[in-house]
Amino acid sequence: MFAHNLESGEWEIATGAITQSAGVTGIISHVHVSDTRDGGFSDWLPSTSSRPLTRWSHEANTSSPLPAGWREAPQPAIGSTPDTLNARCHCIAIRFSVSRPTTQSSTFTAPWPDLIVPYFTNPSGVPTSQEKWWLRSNGTKYLAGTCTCRSCRVAAGNAEVVEWAFVPACNISITDTDVPSVLPGMLHREGEYFPKPLHTNIEGLTTYRSSDHATRHFCATCGASVFWSSPGRPELIDVAVGLFDAPEGARAEGWLEWWTERVSFGEEAEAGERDGGFVGDLIEGLRLWEEGRGEREEEAR
Repeated sequence: MFAHNLESGEWEIATGAITQSAGVTGIISHVHVSDTRDGGFSDWLPSTSSRPLTRWSHEANTSSPLPAGWREAPQPAIGSTPDTLNARCHCIAIRFSVSRPTTQSSTFTAPWPDLIVPYFTNPSGVPTSQEKWWLRSNGTKYLAGTCTCRSCRVAAGNAEVVEWAFVPACNISITDTDVPSVLPGMLHREGEYFPKPLHTNIEGLTTYRSSDHATRHFCATCGASVFWSSPGRPELIDVAVGLFDAPEGARAEGWLEWWTERVSFGEEAEAGERDGGFVGDLIEGLRLWEEGRGEREEEAR
C-alpha cells in the first residue's frame, strides 16, 4: 500500500488502493522503463487525455527519456531456456517455472474470460468454450491480457492495471523445493478444488479468498501477486506476468500473445471510481501497439 524512501523520507501511496481516484490522481509519466528491456506497459499507454507521457529510463526528470518503440537487446535469463520460462517474486521466496504447451494443455475446457467475452453483456453467465482460447500462435504461446477490475486493483494495491497470463496448471512447476513439483498436485485432490490449495504446500505462498469464485495467491513476505485460481476452471491458472524472467523483456512476447481488443472489466474502471478516460486511452494504445507490431513483423520478413 505504501512505499517509504529512506533517503528523502517521502512516502508514496499505491493508487490502486485509493477508492475514489477520479479527479484525485493522474498519470504524468512512466519511470524506470529501462528495467523492462522492451518498453513494458509504457508502449500501451503513450498518452492520457491527449497528453503524451514521457518515458523516463530511470527516475523522472533526472534520467534520459526513451523514444517510443525503444528496446534493449535480449539479456540472458537465469535458468530459463527456449522451453522453460522461470519466474520469481521480488524477494525470491516464491520461484516457479512455466513450460511450453503440450498435448495435456488442451485436454480440458474453460469458460470464456471477460478479456474476450464481456461478462456485463452476459448476465446469465458466460458459457464454457470448446475452443482452447488460452493457447495461441499455433499452440506455442499462452494468451495474456490486462485487467482493471476492482478486485485485482485493490488486491495488487500498487497498480491501476494488472497483467495476467492464462497458463494450464500442468505447465507450471514449483521450483522452491529440492524436488520440483508440478502445480496440479498442489491445486487439486481427487479432482476437487480447495479454497486454499497452495497455502500448506508452497512455503512462503499464502492465499486470500477474494470472492466465491476466486482465490488469490501471493508472497507472504514481499506481497507480490502470484496466481489467481477458480473452481470454474481449476485446470487453468492466471499467472502474474510481472514475475516472468524472459530474456526479451517484461512482456515476455516469446511466450505470450497479448490480447489488444479489450481491457478486462474496463466497465468497472469507467463506472465512476477511476478516471473514465483512462481505459479508453489504454485500449487506443493497445490498438496502436498491435498495428506497429504487425508492421515490424512485416519488415522482418
